[in-house]
Amino acid sequence: MSNLQQRIITGFMLLTVLTFILRLPQDGFSGAILILSGVLYWEWWRLVPHWLGRVLGLVYVLVPMLCLLLLRLNGIEYIIYIFLVVAATDIGAFFAGRKIGGPKLAPKISPNKTWAGLLGGMVCASIFSYFFEVPYPILLGLLLALVSQMGDLFESWLKRRVGVKDSSNLLPGHGGFLDRLDGLLFAVPALYLVLHVIY
Repeated sequence: MSNLQQRIITGFMLLTVLTFILRLPQDGFSGAILILSGVLYWEWWRLVPHWLGRVLGLVYVLVPMLCLLLLRLNGIEYIIYIFLVVAATDIGAFFAGRKIGGPKLAPKISPNKTWAGLLGGMVCASIFSYFFEVPYPILLGLLLALVSQMGDLFESWLKRRVGVKDSSNLLPGHGGFLDRLDGLLFAVPALYLVLHVIY
């Protein structure tokens, strides 16, 4: 099976599981988030060998997961929104980076990322955000896209530091859960701060 086939099949399975989790009541959703938190921290534990980094990993994983639970209390639409905006950012960045190319964003951390890709992801997220009932949708989409890309770069930097390609092999064709959710781990707290602190 080719890598592309693996990615498509795994992506479809993840989408199915996500749809099921979103339909769960609050208690079931909380249980699913608890399990996901354990998986994410297990991957972090494998990546970071020293104890201080492993302690910081608790903050890295648990703060976004807690914000996700709190957002769920405000309505499932915010959970759908943040997942879709992060996905729109990745899609926009991928196609803009491929079609336009140009200067690299952070060549020593992630050689494939370009400034064009960053801007494409931000534009795509802001347009997508416009169709949701959120405060200042265009600006919020731009902000979440930027923060999401920062999360992506952070995990790429971490993996380069420890000399690994993927956080695990739990998701065929995708690597690990940290590889798929790195942007989300930064974007979720940002959305929570905007909705409950700034706005």
